[in-house]
Amino acid sequence: MYLFGPAYLFALFEVACDEPLDVCPDPHQYYPPWRFRFRECLKVLTARRADELAKYLGSSPPAPAIRESYIERLRYLRTLAVAQPDINAIQDNKIVSRAYVEIQSVLQNLAGFIETELGELAYDLHGERENFPTLIKRLSLGVPPFADWYIKLSNISRPLASTSPGSEVSRRHECLDP
Repeated sequence: MYLFGPAYLFALFEVACDEPLDVCPDPHQYYPPWRFRFRECLKVLTARRADELAKYLGSSPPAPAIRESYIERLRYLRTLAVAQPDINAIQDNKIVSRAYVEIQSVLQNLAGFIETELGELAYDLHGERENFPTLIKRLSLGVPPFADWYIKLSNISRPLASTSPGSEVSRRHECLDP
């Protein structure tokens, strides 16, 4: 959440979508239930006012579709997080329930620690809104939002960079340049 913002929660959901949401931790798998993780991520997003991001997406396509999808996904995950069968499963297990008293205590103090340790690396939910127009433009051209990082990191030249100005490929490459 602190490095990748809402993208982390959405990726977590995609990983978990075929798994049971409320399986209690056991000696072979100590991870919290998925629903518990969603709930904790949503607490962080809510505290950092992630809901407000949708209003900064603009109105040119595909921004309205992205906004609706973002809002709907958050709504769905909140609906999942409201139900508490995961908490019931944890409370019904005497060993796990004792551990989760301590886990809740740690989670309450974790935000400050993480933000201090990450410093400038922490995802700035509201600072990102300045990048939205560029990112939306890239999406409308079919370019992944951070394709420029792939190109820079892989140290390869842009394919078809000599394409005539104004062409589809040329526009895609132009939007990679800041």
